[in-house]
Amino acid sequence: MKFTYENVKEMINGRDVYIYAVNLEGMGVYKLFSRLGHNIRGFIDSRKFDKNKRFGLPIINPDDFFKDYNHDKFIIVATKHRNTKKMILELFEKLNIQKNVNFIIATELTDYLPTIEVVGSCNLKCISCEMGLPQATNKGFMSVENYKKVLTKMTQEIPFMNSVCLYLWGEPFMHPNLAEIIKISSEMGVATDISSNLNYDRHLEDIVKANPDMLTIPCSGIGKNYEITHTKGKWETFEKNLYKLREYIDKYDVDLPVRVVYHMYKHNLEEDYVYMEALVKKLNFFFFPVLANIFPGKVYDYAVEGKELPKEMLKANEMMIIPIDEQLEKSYQNRHLPCPVIKAFPTVRSDNSLLTCCNMVYELEGSNYLETPLETLVKLRDKSDLCKKCMAKGVHRFFDINAKVENIDGKRVISRF
Repeated sequence: MKFTYENVKEMINGRDVYIYAVNLEGMGVYKLFSRLGHNIRGFIDSRKFDKNKRFGLPIINPDDFFKDYNHDKFIIVATKHRNTKKMILELFEKLNIQKNVNFIIATELTDYLPTIEVVGSCNLKCISCEMGLPQATNKGFMSVENYKKVLTKMTQEIPFMNSVCLYLWGEPFMHPNLAEIIKISSEMGVATDISSNLNYDRHLEDIVKANPDMLTIPCSGIGKNYEITHTKGKWETFEKNLYKLREYIDKYDVDLPVRVVYHMYKHNLEEDYVYMEALVKKLNFFFFPVLANIFPGKVYDYAVEGKELPKEMLKANEMMIIPIDEQLEKSYQNRHLPCPVIKAFPTVRSDNSLLTCCNMVYELEGSNYLETPLETLVKLRDKSDLCKKCMAKGVHRFFDINAKVENIDGKRVISRF
Protein backbone atom coordinates (compact mmCIF):
# COMPACT_ATOMS: atom_id res chain seq x y z
CA MET A 1 0.00 0.00 0.00
CA LYS A 2 1.30 3.45 -0.91
CA PHE A 3 0.64 5.86 1.93
CA THR A 4 -0.28 9.50 1.43
CA TYR A 5 -1.18 12.22 3.91
CA GLU A 6 -4.77 11.94 2.67
CA ASN A 7 -5.31 8.18 3.03
CA VAL A 8 -3.56 8.10 6.42
CA LYS A 9 -5.84 10.92 7.59
CA GLU A 10 -8.88 8.91 6.44
CA MET A 11 -7.53 5.84 8.23
CA ILE A 12 -7.07 7.68 11.54
CA ASN A 13 -10.44 9.42 11.07
CA GLY A 14 -10.02 11.89 13.93
CA ARG A 15 -9.22 9.22 16.55
CA ASP A 16 -6.78 9.76 19.40
CA VAL A 17 -3.32 8.56 18.32
CA TYR A 18 -0.82 6.66 20.49
CA ILE A 19 2.76 5.96 19.42
CA TYR A 20 4.25 2.59 20.35
CA ALA A 21 7.92 3.17 21.32
CA VAL A 22 9.74 6.22 22.64
CA ASN A 23 12.61 5.75 20.20
CA LEU A 24 13.94 8.09 17.52
CA GLU A 25 11.21 7.10 15.06
CA GLY A 26 8.54 7.43 17.76
CA MET A 27 9.62 10.96 18.59
CA GLY A 28 9.86 11.78 14.90
CA VAL A 29 6.36 10.41 14.32
CA TYR A 30 5.12 12.65 17.14
CA LYS A 31 6.64 15.74 15.52
CA LEU A 32 5.44 14.86 12.02
CA PHE A 33 1.88 13.81 12.93
CA SER A 34 1.44 16.74 15.32
CA ARG A 35 2.42 19.08 12.49
CA LEU A 36 -0.15 17.33 10.28
CA GLY A 37 -2.87 18.08 12.84
CA HIS A 38 -3.47 14.64 14.38
CA ASN A 39 -4.41 14.19 18.06
CA ILE A 40 -1.35 12.58 19.65
CA ARG A 41 -2.34 11.57 23.19
CA GLY A 42 0.63 9.59 24.43
CA PHE A 43 3.29 6.92 23.99
CA ILE A 44 3.30 3.20 24.76
CA ASP A 45 6.55 1.76 26.14
CA SER A 46 7.55 -0.72 28.85
CA ARG A 47 10.77 1.11 29.75
CA LYS A 48 11.12 3.67 32.53
CA PHE A 49 11.85 7.26 31.48
CA ASP A 50 12.57 10.47 33.38
CA LYS A 51 9.18 11.68 34.70
CA ASN A 52 7.57 9.01 32.47
CA LYS A 53 6.65 11.70 29.96
CA ARG A 54 7.86 12.83 26.55
CA PHE A 55 6.85 16.17 24.99
CA GLY A 56 4.55 16.56 28.00
CA LEU A 57 2.58 13.43 27.05
CA PRO A 58 2.28 10.30 29.22
CA ILE A 59 4.33 7.17 28.53
CA ILE A 60 1.97 4.26 29.25
CA ASN A 61 3.05 0.72 30.06
CA PRO A 62 1.65 -1.73 27.44
CA ASP A 63 -0.08 -3.82 30.14
CA ASP A 64 -1.99 -0.76 31.35
CA PHE A 65 -2.77 0.51 27.84
CA PHE A 66 -4.21 -2.72 26.47
CA LYS A 67 -6.22 -3.52 29.62
CA ASP A 68 -9.00 -1.24 28.44
CA TYR A 69 -8.10 -0.81 24.76
CA ASN A 70 -10.90 0.05 22.36
CA HIS A 71 -10.92 0.75 18.66
CA ASP A 72 -11.44 4.47 19.29
CA LYS A 73 -7.67 4.62 19.76
CA PHE A 74 -5.30 4.51 16.77
CA ILE A 75 -1.74 3.17 17.18
CA ILE A 76 1.41 3.95 15.22
CA VAL A 77 4.01 1.23 15.83
CA ALA A 78 7.42 2.89 15.77
CA THR A 79 9.65 0.15 17.20
CA LYS A 80 12.29 -1.36 14.90
CA HIS A 81 13.41 -4.02 17.39
CA ARG A 82 12.75 -7.39 15.73
CA ASN A 83 11.52 -9.32 18.77
CA THR A 84 9.50 -6.41 20.15
CA LYS A 85 7.75 -5.85 16.83
CA LYS A 86 6.96 -9.57 16.54
CA MET A 87 5.50 -9.57 20.06
CA ILE A 88 3.39 -6.48 19.31
CA LEU A 89 1.95 -7.94 16.10
CA GLU A 90 1.10 -11.22 17.85
CA LEU A 91 -0.71 -9.27 20.58
CA PHE A 92 -2.60 -7.20 18.00
CA GLU A 93 -3.77 -10.35 16.27
CA LYS A 94 -5.17 -11.70 19.55
CA LEU A 95 -6.94 -8.41 20.28
CA ASN A 96 -8.25 -8.05 16.70
CA ILE A 97 -6.33 -4.80 16.22
CA GLN A 98 -6.18 -4.68 12.43
CA LYS A 99 -3.31 -3.36 10.36
CA ASN A 100 -4.11 -0.22 8.31
CA VAL A 101 -7.44 -0.02 10.16
CA ASN A 102 -6.50 0.33 13.83
CA PHE A 103 -2.73 0.66 13.48
CA ILE A 104 0.06 1.37 11.02
CA ILE A 105 3.79 0.61 11.13
CA ALA A 106 5.92 3.75 10.94
CA THR A 107 8.70 2.18 8.88
CA GLU A 108 6.17 1.25 6.17
CA LEU A 109 5.18 4.89 5.64
CA THR A 110 8.40 5.68 3.81
CA ASP A 111 11.16 3.87 1.95
CA TYR A 112 13.85 6.19 3.31
CA LEU A 113 15.53 6.68 6.69
CA PRO A 114 18.15 9.35 5.86
CA THR A 115 21.44 10.36 7.40
CA ILE A 116 23.18 13.72 7.22
CA GLU A 117 26.82 13.64 8.30
CA VAL A 118 27.47 17.07 9.80
CA VAL A 119 31.09 16.28 10.72
CA GLY A 120 33.27 14.14 8.46
CA SER A 121 36.30 13.82 10.73
CA CYS A 122 36.88 12.12 14.08
CA ASN A 123 39.01 12.74 17.15
CA LEU A 124 39.54 8.99 17.77
CA LYS A 125 41.15 6.17 15.75
CA CYS A 126 39.09 3.13 16.76
CA ILE A 127 40.46 -0.15 15.41
CA SER A 128 37.04 -1.43 14.34
CA CYS A 129 36.19 1.67 12.29
CA GLU A 130 37.14 2.98 8.85
CA MET A 131 38.17 6.27 10.48
CA GLY A 132 40.80 4.41 12.50
CA LEU A 133 42.75 3.50 9.37
CA PRO A 134 45.75 5.57 8.19
CA GLN A 135 44.10 6.29 4.82
CA ALA A 136 40.85 7.60 6.36
CA THR A 137 39.48 10.65 4.53
CA ASN A 138 38.73 13.84 6.46
CA LYS A 139 35.56 15.44 5.04
CA GLY A 140 35.36 18.44 7.38
CA PHE A 141 32.21 20.16 8.65
CA MET A 142 28.86 20.87 6.95
CA SER A 143 27.88 24.52 7.27
CA VAL A 144 24.59 25.49 8.92
CA GLU A 145 23.40 27.08 5.67
CA ASN A 146 24.15 23.94 3.70
CA TYR A 147 22.44 21.79 6.33
CA LYS A 148 19.25 23.83 5.96
CA LYS A 149 19.31 23.26 2.19
CA VAL A 150 19.90 19.51 2.55
CA LEU A 151 17.19 19.02 5.18
CA THR A 152 14.69 21.15 3.24
CA LYS A 153 15.24 19.04 0.11
CA MET A 154 14.86 15.84 2.13
CA THR A 155 11.55 16.87 3.71
CA GLN A 156 10.21 17.87 0.30
CA GLU A 157 11.25 14.62 -1.40
CA ILE A 158 10.32 12.28 1.48
CA PRO A 159 6.76 13.14 2.64
CA PHE A 160 6.72 10.89 5.74
CA MET A 161 10.29 11.68 6.79
CA ASN A 162 10.22 11.99 10.57
CA SER A 163 13.82 11.76 11.75
CA VAL A 164 17.45 12.06 10.70
CA CYS A 165 20.74 10.70 12.03
CA LEU A 166 23.36 13.45 12.26
CA TYR A 167 26.40 11.18 12.31
CA LEU A 168 28.22 8.72 10.14
CA TRP A 169 32.02 8.45 10.27
CA GLY A 170 32.80 11.66 12.15
CA GLU A 171 32.32 13.00 15.69
CA PRO A 172 29.31 15.39 15.70
CA PHE A 173 30.25 17.08 19.00
CA MET A 174 33.24 18.67 17.25
CA HIS A 175 30.85 20.88 15.22
CA PRO A 176 30.82 24.38 16.76
CA ASN A 177 27.24 24.96 15.54
CA LEU A 178 25.69 21.56 16.29
CA ALA A 179 23.23 23.12 18.76
CA GLU A 180 21.92 25.40 15.99
CA ILE A 181 21.59 22.43 13.61
CA ILE A 182 19.54 20.54 16.22
CA LYS A 183 17.24 23.55 16.69
CA ILE A 184 16.73 23.94 12.93
CA SER A 185 15.75 20.26 12.69
CA SER A 186 13.24 20.61 15.51
CA GLU A 187 11.72 23.74 13.96
CA MET A 188 11.23 21.76 10.73
CA GLY A 189 9.49 18.94 12.63
CA VAL A 190 12.31 16.40 12.28
CA ALA A 191 13.66 14.39 15.22
CA THR A 192 17.45 14.14 15.54
CA ASP A 193 19.70 11.29 16.63
CA ILE A 194 23.30 11.98 17.55
CA SER A 195 26.10 9.59 18.44
CA SER A 196 29.17 10.78 20.32
CA ASN A 197 32.30 9.13 21.71
CA LEU A 198 32.07 11.77 24.47
CA ASN A 199 35.80 12.50 24.36
CA TYR A 200 35.15 16.04 23.06
CA ASP A 201 33.07 18.22 25.36
CA ARG A 202 33.71 21.84 24.34
CA HIS A 203 30.10 22.31 23.15
CA LEU A 204 28.43 19.74 25.39
CA GLU A 205 26.35 22.17 27.46
CA ASP A 206 24.97 24.00 24.40
CA ILE A 207 24.14 20.67 22.70
CA VAL A 208 22.15 19.47 25.72
CA LYS A 209 20.30 22.81 25.90
CA ALA A 210 19.33 22.40 22.23
CA ASN A 211 17.61 19.15 23.28
CA PRO A 212 18.26 16.56 20.56
CA ASP A 213 15.76 13.71 20.55
CA MET A 214 18.21 10.85 21.06
CA LEU A 215 21.85 10.60 22.09
CA THR A 216 23.82 7.38 21.59
CA ILE A 217 27.10 6.91 23.47
CA PRO A 218 29.29 3.93 22.45
CA CYS A 219 31.49 2.31 25.10
CA SER A 220 33.80 -0.72 24.99
CA GLY A 221 34.97 -1.35 28.54
CA ILE A 222 36.55 0.69 31.32
CA GLY A 223 40.06 1.94 32.01
CA LYS A 224 42.73 0.53 29.69
CA ASN A 225 40.24 -1.85 28.07
CA TYR A 226 38.22 1.14 26.88
CA GLU A 227 41.32 2.79 25.44
CA ILE A 228 42.32 -0.33 23.43
CA THR A 229 39.18 -0.41 21.31
CA HIS A 230 38.21 3.27 21.53
CA THR A 231 41.71 4.03 20.33
CA LYS A 232 43.10 7.44 21.30
CA GLY A 233 40.15 7.87 23.64
CA LYS A 234 40.68 8.57 27.34
CA TRP A 235 38.64 6.64 29.89
CA GLU A 236 38.85 9.40 32.52
CA THR A 237 37.54 11.96 30.02
CA PHE A 238 34.74 9.65 28.91
CA GLU A 239 33.55 8.86 32.46
CA LYS A 240 33.79 12.50 33.55
CA ASN A 241 31.69 13.57 30.58
CA LEU A 242 29.01 10.98 31.35
CA TYR A 243 28.54 12.72 34.71
CA LYS A 244 28.60 16.17 33.05
CA LEU A 245 25.96 15.00 30.59
CA ARG A 246 23.67 13.98 33.47
CA GLU A 247 24.37 17.30 35.21
CA TYR A 248 23.39 19.36 32.15
CA ILE A 249 20.25 17.29 31.48
CA ASP A 250 19.09 17.97 35.04
CA LYS A 251 20.18 21.62 34.98
CA TYR A 252 18.16 22.44 31.85
CA ASP A 253 15.34 19.96 32.60
CA VAL A 254 15.39 18.47 29.08
CA ASP A 255 13.82 15.18 28.01
CA LEU A 256 16.90 13.60 26.44
CA PRO A 257 17.04 9.79 26.28
CA VAL A 258 20.67 8.67 26.45
CA ARG A 259 21.52 5.18 25.23
CA VAL A 260 24.92 3.81 26.23
CA VAL A 261 25.73 1.12 23.66
CA TYR A 262 28.16 -1.32 25.26
CA HIS A 263 30.33 -3.12 22.68
CA MET A 264 30.97 -6.61 24.08
CA TYR A 265 34.41 -8.10 23.42
CA LYS A 266 35.91 -11.23 24.99
CA HIS A 267 38.00 -9.10 27.37
CA ASN A 268 35.28 -6.76 28.75
CA LEU A 269 32.50 -9.12 29.84
CA GLU A 270 33.21 -9.37 33.57
CA GLU A 271 34.18 -6.44 35.85
CA ASP A 272 33.92 -3.92 33.01
CA TYR A 273 30.41 -4.99 32.10
CA VAL A 274 29.21 -4.93 35.74
CA TYR A 275 30.76 -1.50 36.35
CA MET A 276 29.28 0.09 33.24
CA GLU A 277 25.83 -1.40 33.73
CA ALA A 278 25.74 -0.03 37.29
CA LEU A 279 27.09 3.39 36.24
CA VAL A 280 24.55 3.75 33.44
CA LYS A 281 21.73 2.79 35.80
CA LYS A 282 23.00 5.29 38.40
CA LEU A 283 22.94 8.08 35.80
CA ASN A 284 19.45 7.06 34.68
CA PHE A 285 20.53 6.31 31.12
CA PHE A 286 19.74 3.20 29.07
CA PHE A 287 22.26 0.36 28.94
CA PHE A 288 22.26 -1.45 25.58
CA PRO A 289 24.81 -4.27 25.18
CA VAL A 290 25.68 -5.34 21.61
CA LEU A 291 28.20 -7.65 19.97
CA ALA A 292 31.36 -5.76 19.06
CA ASN A 293 31.95 -5.85 15.34
CA ILE A 294 33.96 -4.33 12.49
CA PHE A 295 32.29 -1.93 10.09
CA PRO A 296 31.68 -3.87 6.88
CA GLY A 297 33.57 -1.79 4.30
CA LYS A 298 36.86 -3.65 4.67
CA VAL A 299 34.96 -6.88 5.30
CA TYR A 300 33.39 -6.38 1.85
CA ASP A 301 36.89 -5.96 0.36
CA TYR A 302 37.98 -9.14 2.17
CA ALA A 303 34.97 -11.31 1.28
CA VAL A 304 34.21 -10.00 -2.22
CA GLU A 305 37.48 -8.66 -3.59
CA GLY A 306 39.85 -11.05 -1.78
CA LYS A 307 41.87 -8.25 -0.16
CA GLU A 308 43.59 -8.60 3.20
CA LEU A 309 42.03 -7.02 6.26
CA PRO A 310 43.92 -4.01 7.70
CA LYS A 311 46.12 -4.91 10.67
CA GLU A 312 44.07 -2.60 12.91
CA MET A 313 40.92 -4.61 12.20
CA LEU A 314 42.73 -7.93 12.57
CA LYS A 315 43.60 -6.81 16.11
CA ALA A 316 39.92 -6.08 16.78
CA ASN A 317 38.95 -9.43 15.26
CA GLU A 318 41.15 -11.28 17.78
CA MET A 319 39.09 -9.76 20.60
CA MET A 320 35.62 -10.22 19.07
CA ILE A 321 33.25 -12.81 20.52
CA ILE A 322 32.27 -13.99 17.04
CA PRO A 323 35.21 -13.72 14.58
CA ILE A 324 34.76 -12.36 11.07
CA ASP A 325 35.06 -15.68 9.18
CA GLU A 326 32.42 -17.31 11.36
CA GLN A 327 30.10 -14.34 10.83
CA LEU A 328 30.67 -14.39 7.08
CA GLU A 329 29.80 -18.08 6.92
CA LYS A 330 26.50 -17.42 8.68
CA SER A 331 25.86 -14.30 6.59
CA TYR A 332 26.34 -16.27 3.37
CA GLN A 333 23.73 -18.77 4.52
CA ASN A 334 21.35 -15.82 4.99
CA ARG A 335 22.18 -14.10 1.69
CA HIS A 336 18.59 -14.64 0.48
CA LEU A 337 17.31 -12.30 3.22
CA PRO A 338 16.81 -8.57 2.51
CA CYS A 339 19.42 -5.94 3.29
CA PRO A 340 18.63 -4.45 6.75
CA VAL A 341 20.11 -1.04 5.87
CA ILE A 342 18.67 -0.61 2.36
CA LYS A 343 16.26 2.04 3.72
CA ALA A 344 19.08 4.05 5.29
CA PHE A 345 19.22 6.34 2.28
CA PRO A 346 20.03 8.99 1.26
CA THR A 347 23.27 9.07 3.23
CA VAL A 348 24.69 12.56 2.68
CA ARG A 349 28.26 13.34 3.68
CA SER A 350 29.41 16.72 4.94
CA ASP A 351 30.53 17.76 1.43
CA ASN A 352 27.11 16.85 -0.15
CA SER A 353 28.43 13.64 -1.72
CA LEU A 354 26.46 10.45 -1.08
CA LEU A 355 27.45 6.99 0.04
CA THR A 356 26.13 3.93 -1.76
CA CYS A 357 25.69 2.24 1.65
CA CYS A 358 25.56 3.84 5.09
CA ASN A 359 27.84 1.09 6.49
CA MET A 360 30.68 1.67 4.00
CA VAL A 361 32.75 4.63 2.84
CA TYR A 362 32.26 3.97 -0.89
CA GLU A 363 30.75 7.02 -2.56
CA LEU A 364 27.92 6.91 -5.07
CA GLU A 365 29.75 7.87 -8.24
CA GLY A 366 28.96 11.29 -9.65
CA SER A 367 26.47 12.15 -6.90
CA ASN A 368 25.75 15.51 -5.30
CA TYR A 369 22.65 15.55 -3.13
CA LEU A 370 21.63 19.16 -3.70
CA GLU A 371 22.06 18.90 -7.46
CA THR A 372 20.35 15.54 -8.08
CA PRO A 373 16.70 14.45 -7.59
CA LEU A 374 16.22 11.64 -5.08
CA GLU A 375 14.64 9.41 -7.73
CA THR A 376 17.82 9.62 -9.84
CA LEU A 377 20.02 8.91 -6.81
CA VAL A 378 18.01 5.80 -5.97
CA LYS A 379 18.42 4.52 -9.54
CA LEU A 380 22.17 5.10 -9.32
CA ARG A 381 22.29 3.20 -6.04
CA ASP A 382 20.19 0.31 -7.33
CA LYS A 383 22.41 -0.10 -10.40
CA SER A 384 25.54 -0.16 -8.27
CA ASP A 385 27.84 -3.17 -8.57
CA LEU A 386 28.64 -2.70 -4.89
CA CYS A 387 25.13 -3.71 -3.80
CA LYS A 388 24.97 -6.66 -6.23
CA LYS A 389 28.33 -8.07 -5.20
CA CYS A 390 27.68 -7.45 -1.52
CA MET A 391 24.35 -9.31 -1.56
CA ALA A 392 25.70 -12.18 -3.67
CA LYS A 393 28.25 -12.91 -0.91
CA GLY A 394 25.81 -12.25 1.93
CA VAL A 395 27.92 -9.37 3.30
CA HIS A 396 24.70 -7.32 3.62
CA ARG A 397 23.76 -9.67 6.51
CA PHE A 398 27.18 -9.39 8.19
CA PHE A 399 26.75 -6.41 10.50
CA ASP A 400 24.31 -8.01 12.95
CA ILE A 401 25.23 -6.77 16.41
CA ASN A 402 21.99 -7.45 18.32
CA ALA A 403 22.51 -9.85 21.22
CA LYS A 404 20.63 -11.36 24.13
CA VAL A 405 22.49 -11.32 27.46
CA GLU A 406 21.43 -13.69 30.24
CA ASN A 407 22.85 -14.74 33.60
CA ILE A 408 22.75 -18.53 33.79
CA ASP A 409 24.27 -20.32 36.80
CA GLY A 410 26.24 -17.20 37.66
CA LYS A 411 27.72 -16.86 34.17
CA ARG A 412 26.98 -14.25 31.53
CA VAL A 413 25.67 -16.02 28.45
CA ILE A 414 25.47 -14.14 25.16
CA SER A 415 23.44 -15.23 22.16
CA ARG A 416 22.10 -13.63 19.04
CA PHE A 417 18.40 -12.83 18.72
